[in-house]
Amino acid sequence: MCEYTQIKYRRSLSRLLVVVSAIWLASATADDTESDCIEKTRLIDAEMPNLNGDQRALIVQAMDLNGHEPHPACSFELDATLDYIPSRIERYDAQSENESPWTLVSIEDREPRERERNKTPRYTRMTPEDAWYDLRHNTDWDSLKVEHESAERVSYVGLKNIEVGKDEFAPGGVMLEIDKATRSLQTAKITMNEKHKINFFATIAAMTMTQNYRYEPDMVRSILDELSVDWKFKFFFAPASSTERITYRDYECRPSSLIPSCSE
Repeated sequence: MCEYTQIKYRRSLSRLLVVVSAIWLASATADDTESDCIEKTRLIDAEMPNLNGDQRALIVQAMDLNGHEPHPACSFELDATLDYIPSRIERYDAQSENESPWTLVSIEDREPRERERNKTPRYTRMTPEDAWYDLRHNTDWDSLKVEHESAERVSYVGLKNIEVGKDEFAPGGVMLEIDKATRSLQTAKITMNEKHKINFFATIAAMTMTQNYRYEPDMVRSILDELSVDWKFKFFFAPASSTERITYRDYECRPSSLIPSCSE
């Protein structure tokens, strides 16, 4: 086998393993379908010793750390792409009676074929509600310190647990950028600090997730608008990388106050 053919073969196999690993990771972290009511959330008790009173109050309000209601329920479509996988639009329906709440709407701007509807998996299962819950409950709030502060914004950095499987976490870092005028979250950047073996043949060597939020005045809070993940994998024979980008659109969000409580 000539050297060119060997290189081409290794690249093709590497790409296949990246996709398989992404599928495995997504399946391991998938949540059950949302119910039509909300659970009351517990207060998050954090002293934040590295922050002054104003800085602490800003992060508490922006992240709703002293609130009892979770993120509002949203129905939306997203445009998702993953390296080596065609661009596709998928619709999320929390009330779907199907096995998965995701429906493939189009692929490469065309109507999906039946086999594509049946076989196309979800690679990122993080909804706006998932992202909000993850930030609030898996961030080490007492580790936060101010990285940069201006008249308009404050950037906080700290530690965060990253879910890499069911009840399995890896250590990571987090950066939160807060808008002072609206007292709302603008950007969250999550990074993995240590390598993590996800299956027999693959290790996540590095990961960076960037979440961009937009402020919704009617709900007086931020809603996830765009999410991207850059993965770097290490296989037995070669390293590989993968980039996943998702844009959320056509929100139909209901404020938490309008959603019935499960305890009522």
